[in-house]
Parts: sequence; structure tokens; C-alpha cells
Amino acid sequence: MTEEEAAEWMLATVEAYRFLDQSTVAMYLQQQNENLIYFNDQGSLAVSKRVLAKFRTISPDHIVWSRSGLHWRHREEYDQPGRMQP
Repeated sequence: MTEEEAAEWMLATVEAYRFLDQSTVAMYLQQQNENLIYFNDQGSLAVSKRVLAKFRTISPDHIVWSRSGLHWRHREEYDQPGRMQP
């Protein structure tokens, strides 16, 4: 799986389920290609910055990142402007 394919899989998944958990993505990508993940400063599995950058470029504005929940989801009426939500 390439970085582009990973980003496209993420988009298709969040569109289908309206929700996509970061840990689920990281575990799935690790199984596909270890170059798509890394271990962050806390030692947790994380999605590569290159995959995330590609995801941001292809995902529409109705997809937001929930910092507190560590997941991507569809935008709700109560959300603030921008992609990053509390």
C-alpha cells in the first residue's frame, strides 16, 4: 500500500462509517506497510505525517479531526470553524 492508497482508504472509511479512530488506522496501516506508520514520543503507534498530509489534501471540509477523541469524523452543527476540533 502506498501513501496515496492509505489516504484514499482513510477517506473511503470515514465517508462510509462517518467515524475513523486513529489507533485503528495505525494498526491497519502497520499490517499493510510499516513505512506508513511510526512510533510517536509517547511510544504509541501513529500514522505517518506524509499519509496525513495526503489525507488532508483529498478530504473534504466536512471531515474534521477530534483532538479529544483522537478520531476523524463528519462535521456536526456544533463544531467550530476549521478542521481541528476540541
